[in-house]
Amino acid sequence: MPSFVLAKKLKALKEDVRWWNIREIGIVGVNKKRLLEELVRLYEKDGVNGLTLAEKMERDGVTSEVKQLASLEEISLRQKSRVLWLKEGDNKKFFHWMENSHRRNNHLGNLEADGVVYEEESEVIDQVVGFYQKLYMETETWRLVVDDLNFDNIGVVENGFLEQRFEEEEILQVMHDMEGDKASGLDGFTMAFFHHCWRVVESDILALFEEFYEYGN
Repeated sequence: MPSFVLAKKLKALKEDVRWWNIREIGIVGVNKKRLLEELVRLYEKDGVNGLTLAEKMERDGVTSEVKQLASLEEISLRQKSRVLWLKEGDNKKFFHWMENSHRRNNHLGNLEADGVVYEEESEVIDQVVGFYQKLYMETETWRLVVDDLNFDNIGVVENGFLEQRFEEEEILQVMHDMEGDKASGLDGFTMAFFHHCWRVVESDILALFEEFYEYGN
């Protein structure tokens, strides 16, 4: 099925990208620290004996690499923190704070229901699920009947429009309207990946929509 194929492809791609990142970029924090130490050494030498032309060029190259790694680190932290704007000052600390804040807000450590406090994760889950099942369960067997009142209804044309197949242009429009540089989805990829690599994943994505149309899953 297309959904199975796409999931397997993305999983394999994620592993390839992870190893590519290690091989080509390395551990960003470690590399940045090493380059900063080299930069400090060059500046200290420049203050004492001065630098040769080759060493000045080396310093410029190291500075450029540090800036590139800092940018990569900031992009990653911004995606994890789900923040689209920048704060003046130390962005790294700010993004770490936001990421941890989201994690704390999304965590449900305990829950009180009917005077009883539940702390075990399984019990908290059961209470939450049970609450919403009860909330949305229809308990009444009768329905209100209103005579002689005309309500808007969906005609044959509207119904046909709602049930028609997904158009590629429609899918593309919705996809491009979504923010690219945000936290990744459950598959580990940001929307920016689908924006930039659409021609690569196009056939798999369209097949996925066709599967959903046919089977409703």
